[in-house]
Amino acid sequence: MRFGPDQVVSASTRGIPPVRKLDHWREVFYPIWGEVEIVPTQGKCFDAAIRSVPVGDLRFNRISYRGHAIRRTRQQIARLTEGFFVLACPARGHWHMNLDRQELDLVPGRLYLLTNELPYESRDLDGYDTLNVMIPTGLLSARVAHLDPVFEASTEDGPRLVSILFSYFRSLFDALPSAGPEEAAFIQGHLLDLLAFAVNDAGRGLGSEDSSVLRAHRGRALQFIKSNLHDEDLDASAIAGACGLSLSYLYKAFEGSGLTVREHLREERLKRAHAMVTSPAFLGLSLSEIAHRNGFRSLAHFSRSFKRRFGDAPGDCRRRLPARD
Repeated sequence: MRFGPDQVVSASTRGIPPVRKLDHWREVFYPIWGEVEIVPTQGKCFDAAIRSVPVGDLRFNRISYRGHAIRRTRQQIARLTEGFFVLACPARGHWHMNLDRQELDLVPGRLYLLTNELPYESRDLDGYDTLNVMIPTGLLSARVAHLDPVFEASTEDGPRLVSILFSYFRSLFDALPSAGPEEAAFIQGHLLDLLAFAVNDAGRGLGSEDSSVLRAHRGRALQFIKSNLHDEDLDASAIAGACGLSLSYLYKAFEGSGLTVREHLREERLKRAHAMVTSPAFLGLSLSEIAHRNGFRSLAHFSRSFKRRFGDAPGDCRRRLPARD
């Protein structure tokens, strides 16, 4: 069984003949979670259900387990196409884990951020329901300077930002699937920002100018830039205002990135314009239209900037494309 990256998956073992339940569940679970070992622990009591919804680069899951033992080995980890963390909010029951020799009990009332790039053994204790979201490691490492294998906090008497994150996270499940790519980008960006702030706040406090906080703000600003490249008036002031930052703080967030805010904006415009110019799919668009869609006020300015960045004028790049049938 194969699921596309944008496919919503709903499945259950209820109604499946007992001799087929385990195989059916593996066929559903593996394409979402990656290769693991699933072993029933309670014979005829084995059951499972999942609703899995993609949102941008994330995947939100509502999962029920009963009679499960799940293991992931180093060999299976090596075959993962992409490493990921899981932000988990248990809803009912207990889930016991041995994550790289660290014993954990996942229980309601707490929020967990767990790596899936270390070996683990886990099992439910008389049934377990959870809400979780799978987050590619690269997205988190762009916002959080140091990622521990396990982050755990109370949703009731823990850090204030953890409670805010918990409330936002739970509310998202009532709004899925998202309406489109813009809404997905909004959900993804805000969830990751809250998560980065919460992890940092729990560890060191937000009073310091910690690099993870600055990186989270920079990531949110970059997401806004990429979503608004068409806006000719987009500048640092507009970006700061949209992200709720002062102009000086926005500049500070970009200090460690190697490029200024203005340079990032120009680079993103030119990269997307280059992708459009060199793609046969956009041969129907004039160079002027491509320039306009990427925020350039004139074709002449676009052509000069394009040639300085890529060594060739946009017209020369386009002439090398094969003609469409």
